[in-house]
Amino acid sequence: MLYASAGFGGGSTYLALLSTVHIDGGFMRTVTYACNMIVTGQSNVNYFKKRWIRWKEVWPFFLLSVPFAFLGGMVRLSQGMYLALLGLVLIVSAAWMLFSNKNRSAWGIFNTQVAQIGVGGAIGFLSGVVGIGGGIFLSPLLHSSKDFEADKIAAISSVFIFVNAFAGALGFFLNQKMSWIAFEAWPLFLAVLFGGLIGNFWTVSGKRKQWIRIVTAVLVAIVGLRLFVGNIYQVLEALWN
Repeated sequence: MLYASAGFGGGSTYLALLSTVHIDGGFMRTVTYACNMIVTGQSNVNYFKKRWIRWKEVWPFFLLSVPFAFLGGMVRLSQGMYLALLGLVLIVSAAWMLFSNKNRSAWGIFNTQVAQIGVGGAIGFLSGVVGIGGGIFLSPLLHSSKDFEADKIAAISSVFIFVNAFAGALGFFLNQKMSWIAFEAWPLFLAVLFGGLIGNFWTVSGKRKQWIRIVTAVLVAIVGLRLFVGNIYQVLEALWN
């Protein structure tokens, strides 16, 4: 509900919550891919009806993000490496959520199509490796531009998350055994479906609350720090040996 109200799928927080109960990485990525696509998929139906997406403005972000998300989904990582990277991604995500609107001049770096294509590819690959859709990185970047309104940013981010989550899940499925036991998590899928419907209603009706982003960012940062600190030593030790 909270993430859909901002055009997100909630991938970073799903991973953060699942990591607190020590579930293996394959299960975490499978459940997160599914939840992301459920939430953003139903949201995208309303966004397309509203015609909030103009492809001629955003196609550069999508051009490389999809194939690179597929490649990222094929990457195999050890449990310690995966959790440490996940923690780092959560920390960066939280920072972007908190401070993305502080400096709107940052868009100048990305206002060329070549730069946007590169950024889309980089976000797509990282999203595929970790198991999220990447909207949490794209949205702050779009917010730093005066060319996109908040409602349209939510719509663009939602579509971006769906296509990258799908591509990442496909790459993950083809390169390694999918955690089929994840389908026993059907109550979570049902919960995010109804929560996403409510959150998307807030978005299309203009009832979103800015405090949601702050609270979510703080919670994600706390979990991210715990994961990164708790696993970085294992990673460094493995690399040293």
